[in-house]
Amino acid sequence: MSKPVAIAVLGPNGQLTLPQAVCDALGVREGSEIAFELRQGVVLLSRAQAEHEDPALQSYLRLLEKDIALGRNLQGLPESLTKAMAASAGHDIDLDEDIEGDVAL
Repeated sequence: MSKPVAIAVLGPNGQLTLPQAVCDALGVREGSEIAFELRQGVVLLSRAQAEHEDPALQSYLRLLEKDIALGRNLQGLPESLTKAMAASAGHDIDLDEDIEGDVAL
């Protein structure tokens, strides 16, 4: 086995603080996800790869998070919609089926 780059001490509740050199090498910071892989008794660390990070989506989610925290711009669904959703739950819907009768758009 090769010489370690850095050594860390296991803390309370199994927590481990990664040395800055390791964080820099992985390109991670506080809040980043790290993947642990076991190979023949050796633990490999890597930055967890997100499937795809859409910057526009991330910005929108942060905006929603802020609005939720401040209690503004968001409200519950109308009761009629909630009831309609509950009534249709579990029913198969054919999206190609012709619509009969009046439709309110």
